[in-house]
Amino acid sequence: MMMMMQVFVRRLATKASMGNIKELRKVTQLPMKLCKQALDESSDDVDNAIEWLKNNEEARAQLAKSKLSSRHVGEGRISLFSTPSSVGMVQVNCETDFVARNDTFVNLTDSLAKACANLFSTKTPTTTSFTQMDADATGQIETEDKSTAASVTASIMTSIGENVKLTRSCGIAFNPAECVIGSYVHNNGAFASLVCLKSDNMESADKIQQLADIIAKNIVAIEPNLKEHNDDPIAAVMKLDLVFEPSKNVEKKIMGVKYQTGANITVESWVRWAKTEI
Repeated sequence: MMMMMQVFVRRLATKASMGNIKELRKVTQLPMKLCKQALDESSDDVDNAIEWLKNNEEARAQLAKSKLSSRHVGEGRISLFSTPSSVGMVQVNCETDFVARNDTFVNLTDSLAKACANLFSTKTPTTTSFTQMDADATGQIETEDKSTAASVTASIMTSIGENVKLTRSCGIAFNPAECVIGSYVHNNGAFASLVCLKSDNMESADKIQQLADIIAKNIVAIEPNLKEHNDDPIAAVMKLDLVFEPSKNVEKKIMGVKYQTGANITVESWVRWAKTEI
């Protein structure tokens, strides 16, 4: 009986060189790790590595994101989320108003605002001021599925077909026994504001909460003019006219609630954002 033997000769793979990794990254704008993998699979040949990348699902997604990321983001959405002892606010920008109103995008911003509020709910209340975070810090916020805000935002770019930018966030951990947070979002997140009020008597917390929300709404309606008040943010808000009560300003409104409740109420801090501020 004749036996046939097949001999397989395995060619030793050539490891990717740093010079070719840098060259491939320059050409494709893809992450170093993915460029190295492509060159490892292509015997350190740049042209073959490019072909490999074209047929790799992860690489195609990265290439699409790379092309999208250079496009201008002039639209977007601001979302808020509150817990009994914290508030989170997140701004995400995109290219068009159509996408800003898309359910996928709306759900993204809402989920990130919730993640931000949950982050602050783990902190001990030590201040009555809002902590503002830039894009890098915001990107590190952990979501419910243990991902990061940055990775979740990047993952929807290819499905939406637009550049999506995680812009900023802010939040506060507060003591409900002495503070309330007023909030207001206008026109699908085009504008949003937060205000922190402090009181020595929370027996009428509902009325103080209503007051805080009224102030937040007016901060959105009429942007406080800091220059007219020597860059004092509290003074600028106190003199702010009430849109729906033209005969009063914020200071007079607070005095009226003080009279009704017997509580000493002060404006501690506030934040006003517009989606076009990037």
